[in-house]
Amino acid sequence: MHSEDGLNAFHETIAARFSLTPDGSIFMGSPLGHSVGAIHGARMSLYFGVPLVLQQVWNAAAALVLIEDNKCTFTAAATPFLKDLVELKHTGENPKLNSLKHFLCGGAQVPPALLERAAKEFPNTFVTVLWGMTEGGYTTCIPGKSPTNKCLFTAGCASDGLEIRLTNAAGKPVGAGVEGDLMVRGPAMFYGYYGQPDLTAALFDAGNFFNCGDRAVMDEDGYIRITGRSKDLIIRGGVNISPVPIEDVLAAHPKVSSVAVVGYPDERLGERICAVFSPSDIRLSLQEVTAYASENGLPKQHWPEFVMFIDEMPMTPAGKIRKNDVRKWLESQTASTGGQ
Repeated sequence: MHSEDGLNAFHETIAARFSLTPDGSIFMGSPLGHSVGAIHGARMSLYFGVPLVLQQVWNAAAALVLIEDNKCTFTAAATPFLKDLVELKHTGENPKLNSLKHFLCGGAQVPPALLERAAKEFPNTFVTVLWGMTEGGYTTCIPGKSPTNKCLFTAGCASDGLEIRLTNAAGKPVGAGVEGDLMVRGPAMFYGYYGQPDLTAALFDAGNFFNCGDRAVMDEDGYIRITGRSKDLIIRGGVNISPVPIEDVLAAHPKVSSVAVVGYPDERLGERICAVFSPSDIRLSLQEVTAYASENGLPKQHWPEFVMFIDEMPMTPAGKIRKNDVRKWLESQTASTGGQ
């Protein structure tokens, strides 16, 4: 549940960071039933009185035409949208996405390699990771002020008024460079889950900080790096392993279109690291995967120990991999075949 004031605060912080002006326009390829389409698209367009250009069915080539024809200046979208636009061949006179000033990419993991490619493909567009949630609040990099390495390897810094702290298992704040549970508080936050007071109470602490369910590290400048969802951690022999750094490396492999790293059940260690790839016709051997991981700096304890291939990666309408569905699929496969 959101208040009008809370959503207004959200839009004001977006406008301040990304210079939304009345002569600009918003492109939206995400469905309006999703928070990105509803809040970054429909409501922000109405709030600022700027045109909203909608695409009925996502198609990268058609999106490029819509953006250019309508001189769209701003969009927010999930990682698959950015990936499709990056990979789209473009022969026009102007650079790809020439009018688009800002592209906020979130909802799913954004590999650094994809951001590097986007910077080359869209030289006039500032592309940044958008960490946010339907509950409110966001972090991004700041145009013109964020060093390149901050944009590539972090989810940016807090929006105006958003307070962030990272805590350990005892709920105590941790220092810079130490991983912890991500807790946020600010004027754009929601005020509860409808009809679920117990859930609401469980996720807010005594100081009204909301537990996002993410694990993160914050540097001394206030830039955060999301290391994974608390529930997505792989616990191997009592050691917590975040899948995000592993997925970042594997997603950059030229043969990989989509990858999810999850825990593979193991009687002795509890879980082992499994990389699930899609589509199933791309066959990478475990040896190829570990060699690539080694070449790209992953420590050996983070190398996948199994590779699996799924016919179609389960995704949300906004382009986020459904990790729970991947885990259920993996459980069914290991029960029937013992893996590969």
